[in-house]
Amino acid sequence: MTVGDFVLQDGHTVVMVGDSITACGRGAHAELGDGYVRMVAALSAARRPGRRLRFINSGVGGDTIADLAARWDGDVLAHRPNWLSVSIGVNDVWRQLDTPGGGIPLDRFTAVYRELLERTRARCSGCGLILMTPGIIGEKPDSEGNRLLQPYIQAVSQLAGHFNAFCVPVHQAFTEAIAAGAPPLTRDGVHPNDAGHALMALTWLRTLGW
Repeated sequence: MTVGDFVLQDGHTVVMVGDSITACGRGAHAELGDGYVRMVAALSAARRPGRRLRFINSGVGGDTIADLAARWDGDVLAHRPNWLSVSIGVNDVWRQLDTPGGGIPLDRFTAVYRELLERTRARCSGCGLILMTPGIIGEKPDSEGNRLLQPYIQAVSQLAGHFNAFCVPVHQAFTEAIAAGAPPLTRDGVHPNDAGHALMALTWLRTLGW
């Protein structure tokens, strides 16, 4: 998929699904949350003021790819998205570090992710896909969490290639910013602060040619 293929038309719906990084305070009084989803929607509205664009935040804290699968029909497909943005993978790895037997093994992560994308393409004709690589686990690139994330990042990139989807290099953006001496980008090594969410939003938009 090329940059020119990303076209938000009047009335388009963009569903952004993921874990707590996507949810970021999503609730009755903040439907888009307070993170990168809200920032992407606001910047999109500013750039395309004449278009009625509908952004939906379908993030849920703590989700792994298995949790996404359990709610995919109701929280993704029911909205009939024109574009679907997926951000998942941190909890699949993080729980391997802090919970015995926790997390999702790479082979299952990849298989379930692939099945969800296949289901989306079958049910939502013409839906464009935007796959975001997992962020970071610790603001040191050589942390154990970041080392364990590498094959999951590669899996997301390979799925993006297979499905002709955009691939948003979130992990790369964080590690490059950290290497350049950026101030802290997370609140706890995982969940982005305002600067981290801004970096995610900018990376998302730049990947799509904005």
